[in-house]
Amino acid sequence: MGQHELAIFLFIANPRNRTMKEIELEITLDKSEKTYASGQKITGELKAVIHEEWQCDALELFLGVNGFSESKEKAQNFKLKITDDRVKKLLYQGQWNPGRYTYPFEIDVPDGPFSYKGSLIELSWHLKAEARPSKGESIRSEIELIIVPGTVIPEGNSREKSAEVVYKESPRGSFGCLLVSLSLFLAGVFAVIKTYQSANDTVMGFAVFFLLLSLVFITFNVYALMVSKRINMAEVRIGSGVVSPGAVIPVNLTFQVNKSIELKEVRATLTGREEAGNVGIRASRKTYRKVLYEKKHELQLPVKQVPAGVPIDVRGEISIPPDAPPSFTLANSLGDGIKLKWIVEVRIEMEKWPDWFYAEEITINPIYCRTESFFAG
Repeated sequence: MGQHELAIFLFIANPRNRTMKEIELEITLDKSEKTYASGQKITGELKAVIHEEWQCDALELFLGVNGFSESKEKAQNFKLKITDDRVKKLLYQGQWNPGRYTYPFEIDVPDGPFSYKGSLIELSWHLKAEARPSKGESIRSEIELIIVPGTVIPEGNSREKSAEVVYKESPRGSFGCLLVSLSLFLAGVFAVIKTYQSANDTVMGFAVFFLLLSLVFITFNVYALMVSKRINMAEVRIGSGVVSPGAVIPVNLTFQVNKSIELKEVRATLTGREEAGNVGIRASRKTYRKVLYEKKHELQLPVKQVPAGVPIDVRGEISIPPDAPPSFTLANSLGDGIKLKWIVEVRIEMEKWPDWFYAEEITINPIYCRTESFFAG
């Protein structure tokens, strides 16, 4: 048998070498524009072209959200993709004979998270069809969608139901905690020396981590003790923890000092930040951050020289930008993912002394009257 005859024989004998697939899938939407608002329905048809008999275990349609981030700063390449299929519909199970088949579908558009494109993170939606055979690989077809806020606020939405945020603090830190931290540090030094002598890399890594953790505790306790030497008590009140773009939030700070001191400034800062990597509590992956908005609001002090033992009441407000993208988090069970968060920080800046501060994460809900995605490119 010649080489050409052998090649033809192998091409026919092995169907995986065919240029035409056994089955072709195509998703068609009832409208040409691929932008949908919450509260609407996605309608269309899934078309299947079958070229030979095919046993289909499941023909399913998925509506899902994709989170993506990539960073190349400081010579460190970072890339992350998170996929979460929110809706699944079974369209068919059984034997397919050669021919053309059409399966209509209808899916409710979810109430977020909405399509977003920023500097560090992106969030998009997809509609994916998948045919799974009894044996062999699945066949897939996918199109990208844009999901935006609708014109009606969903029932049960908590955008206007958040209560006032109240935080009260007595002096932080103690010499007892500092002594415990120092003891942990010394234990960490001892563990590093011992494991270095034994040349056990695994134990050495744990010992170094223990040592660094004790240093963090020491730093925190020293800082807290220094601040508590000046600030005796503090209470922060933020008008609401759930707001809308364009809203104004009242901020109130009441504090008392142990010793008469001069203050430089009291301010409230609103920060919007993109995060990618670990957005939970796991420490095995670094978190990358990108500030997309930051504005400081000075709170007017009645006096610069604050007397000891006298409660000082400072009031002000924070304006939410009208085009602020809404908060969202997309992460897996380990905490790896992407996040867009908003933070209100209240800070007392003291002359020649560490600052007192408190930070509260707030939720910004979307405005349900847009026809395009926030910051979507």
